[in-house]
Amino acid sequence: MNDDNATTRAAPPLTVRLKISYGVGATAEAMTFQATSMFLLLYYNQVLGVSPGLVWMAISAGLVVNAVFEPLVGSWSDRVRTKRMGRRHPFMFAAAAPIAICIFALYSPPAGFGETGLLIWLTIFYIALQQTMSLYEAPHLALGGELSDDYLERTSVMAYNTFFLWIGDALTAFIALKVFFATTAQFPNGALDPSNYPAFAFWTAATLLVLRLYSAWATMSRIPYLAQRAVTTPRFSLVEFWRDIVRALANRNYVVLLFGLLFFALMTGVRNGLYLYTMSYYWQLT
Repeated sequence: MNDDNATTRAAPPLTVRLKISYGVGATAEAMTFQATSMFLLLYYNQVLGVSPGLVWMAISAGLVVNAVFEPLVGSWSDRVRTKRMGRRHPFMFAAAAPIAICIFALYSPPAGFGETGLLIWLTIFYIALQQTMSLYEAPHLALGGELSDDYLERTSVMAYNTFFLWIGDALTAFIALKVFFATTAQFPNGALDPSNYPAFAFWTAATLLVLRLYSAWATMSRIPYLAQRAVTTPRFSLVEFWRDIVRALANRNYVVLLFGLLFFALMTGVRNGLYLYTMSYYWQLT
C-alpha cells in the first residue's frame, strides 16, 4: 500500500462469506448501470417525448462531471483516517441512500413537466446519481485490493467481484423485461408503458439500498486488519489530488490500460444505450 501504515494485527484468511458480501456491492453497481444505460434514453425519449439529442446531452453532462469527481473521491478516501470505520466504509455507508433516491427520482419525474422541465430534472438527478455512485464504487473497489495482503486471495476477491457484477447485469435485465415490462395486449413492448416505471423505480431503488448497505456492513469485520493512512501522508487537498493524477499518468502501463478501458466503455455505452431501440425498432421483437 505505498505510503500506508501496515496493520499491526495478523489478518485471518478471508472466508467465502466475506468474499460474497464484498461481491454483493458489485451486484448493486451493475444493477445501477443496467437500470440507467438500458432504459433511461428509451424512457425519456420514447415514453416522455424528450428529444434524444437532449437526453444524451444530459447523460453526457453527468459523465463529464464524473470524470473529475471519481478520481477525486479515490484520492480523498485514500487520505481518510478513522480507527472505527477505516478509510472506505464511511463513503460506502454515506452513498447508499442518495444513490437509491436518485435512481427513484430519475424514473419518477413530476407529472405535467414539459420537455424543458424533464430535461432539467434528468440532468440534475443523473449528475447527482453519477457522483453518488462514485462515492460508493471508488472506495468499494479500493477495499477489494486491501482485504488481503496475499496476491492469490486478492485475485479471488476480484473474481467474486466480477462474478457478482455479471449477476447484477443479468438479474436486472431479466427481472425488468420479464416482470416490470412484460408484454401486454396494449403494449407489445412493455418498456413503452409509462405506468410500469414507478414500480420498476421503487424495486430498483430498494434493492440497491439493501445490497449496498449489506455489503458495507458485512465487510466491517475486516476493518481492524486494513491499512490506515500513514501519519506522514498529507491530508486531502486539491494540490494532493493533482499530484495523485500526475503520478498515475506517469505510469506507462496504467495509461495503456486507461485507453483500453476508454474504448471498452465507449462500446459498452453504445451497446447498452441502443439495445432496446435495436431490438424494438430494427428486429421488431416484443
